[in-house]
Amino acid sequence: MKKAILSLVMFSLSLYALAQDDVQGCMKSALPFLPSFEGYYLGDYCKFSEYFSYDFVVDRNSRSIHKVGVYREAWYKRKADNYKHISGQQILKQQSDAIKAAGGEVVPESDGSVFTLTYQGKEFWIYVNANTYSEDLDNYGVISIEMDGSSQEAGSTGITGQQGQQDSLGSANPSGVSGVSSIHTIGEHYGGGIVFYVYDNGQHGLIAAIDDQNSGIAGFHEYTMARADGIGAGKANTAVIIASQGRGNSQKYAALICSEHQVFENNGLVYGDWYLPSLYELNLLYLQKDLFYRWGMETYYSSTEDGNGIPQCQNFITGVQSTVLYSVELGVHAIRSF
Repeated sequence: MKKAILSLVMFSLSLYALAQDDVQGCMKSALPFLPSFEGYYLGDYCKFSEYFSYDFVVDRNSRSIHKVGVYREAWYKRKADNYKHISGQQILKQQSDAIKAAGGEVVPESDGSVFTLTYQGKEFWIYVNANTYSEDLDNYGVISIEMDGSSQEAGSTGITGQQGQQDSLGSANPSGVSGVSSIHTIGEHYGGGIVFYVYDNGQHGLIAAIDDQNSGIAGFHEYTMARADGIGAGKANTAVIIASQGRGNSQKYAALICSEHQVFENNGLVYGDWYLPSLYELNLLYLQKDLFYRWGMETYYSSTEDGNGIPQCQNFITGVQSTVLYSVELGVHAIRSF
């Protein structure tokens, strides 16, 4: 009995040490000028990459602004002894005030959750992922792209060149570089998968993995407040779900396997920014289902919960969307944006 208790204690201490290491590893993902909200702490789910991209959704999820640079994603969890009801709006305001205090400002086209900031010679784009519909928020995230403040965006795309030329160079920004036309079409093999939706005249859109990510898996295990919908919303939902559910304790779930999906291409590129589509994105995928060789399942999970916290799905035979219990095993198909 004593040996069993001792083993349990040692196991618990090992888990605690592992969690502490995880949190220490997440420190570089936290923005130094942005403190956590009172009553919350830096969790052990984070991402950091020296070179990555992110699409900041603006205009009520109708379009996105693509940025490339150092990627940081940090998530904060409610402390166990914090019994206050803190809304998503409160957290967004607190983070907004901190960003503005550091010299940042809200991106005009956003809903108040996307910011720009110059800090120590670096330009930051920041997204505060706090569910503003929640009156009692358990977790929130901060996602950012850091760019060299001295660099400029690519110039605008120029007019078509003389016959025989392809991808003619555009005019340059006053301090920038020449732009090159990059147009993509539905059905094109690009970015590790197949393009199934485009906007901005084919310069941006959504890519689906060529195959399903599983042959049937549960969604997620409790209410996560992942209620965003629209183009790009699945990325935010996926992050919210994983921050709430963690690593699954060896039990995989829909959002996690999408986040862990990677595609390695012959030119050395690796695409790892996949996510579980929102309900809106899932329907866009359904409308282009004939682009893909096969579908392993009849019904697929979305990352969007309904107003009661129940996950939503779509039947890829009938097109019908509905809610489903968390434990039901359905299909999962990862997507990414460009």
